[in-house]
Amino acid sequence: MKTGKVADMLGVDQKTILNWADRSDFEKFFSADARGKGRTMGRSFDESEIVILNTIRVERQKNTDWSDIARLLDDGVRDTNLPVNALLVDSPAPIVQYGKMQVLQARVYELEDELARKDEIIAERDERIGDLREEIGMLKGMIKMMERAQTTHTNGVPKENN
Repeated sequence: MKTGKVADMLGVDQKTILNWADRSDFEKFFSADARGKGRTMGRSFDESEIVILNTIRVERQKNTDWSDIARLLDDGVRDTNLPVNALLVDSPAPIVQYGKMQVLQARVYELEDELARKDEIIAERDERIGDLREEIGMLKGMIKMMERAQTTHTNGVPKENN
């Protein structure tokens, strides 16, 4: 999508879009086409770059520092909640699908974390079972020793050998 449409979509000036895409701390988030270094005339932004620009827009509205925005982007933070203006821009870009994909990806991460926690719980349980089995073995040994002692002594008097 060309810079003008992206600017209209996000409700910012075209120069703002260009400034954000040209910032050295954001350079790795944008393709050569988005930075004006591609083979096409002008600049072109894909869906993921539009979401990155939207994230920058949202964070700048919160007065977030540039370096903090770069850190958030590095950490995978993406704001897919585009402004109402985005609905008014004629665009074939399925931003909604990208947003759904991001939600599903986040759910996958949650499920992976949950699975890892369950694996830890299972490992702890297995360790505890091993400890209990060891304790049971020791108690069985103690019971056998007590039974032997009881058969060799009756009321404190040793039994006679036959």
